[in-house]
Amino acid sequence: MFPAIHTSTKEAGSDVMPLSVTAEGDSAALIAKVHALSESGRYGQALALVAGELSRHPDDGELLFARASVLFDWGRMREAYTGFLQARDRGLDRTALYLNLAWSCQLLGMAEGRNLMPARRSTSILTMRPRISAWERVSGGDCQL
Repeated sequence: MFPAIHTSTKEAGSDVMPLSVTAEGDSAALIAKVHALSESGRYGQALALVAGELSRHPDDGELLFARASVLFDWGRMREAYTGFLQARDRGLDRTALYLNLAWSCQLLGMAEGRNLMPARRSTSILTMRPRISAWERVSGGDCQL
């Protein structure tokens, strides 16, 4: 239904079992399980899994991104958009985040975008800035990236 932009750091297995993050390396395994659940249409289970970890690690940008990705897959765009912004605000800074934000904006009808990119981002993001500035001059929308 929607483009799957989010990416996990590990290949998700077919046997999905609840995990708990006990070390930094386990976070990637949990996130892979969350993505596997989401990709199989088990959105409620995926959200429950990531919510448990977010209650223990509320400022973890990767967990916030995983939660927002599940909401995006489920078609809950407004919540996904807010979640992607939260992940960005907690320091997550990678291309997949900005692609998901852009798709969320597009699907919410905010494609015009006013504050699309902060001035300081990675080089690959900055190369898109001139095209985005044209959007800003023409439309003055309300999407933030």
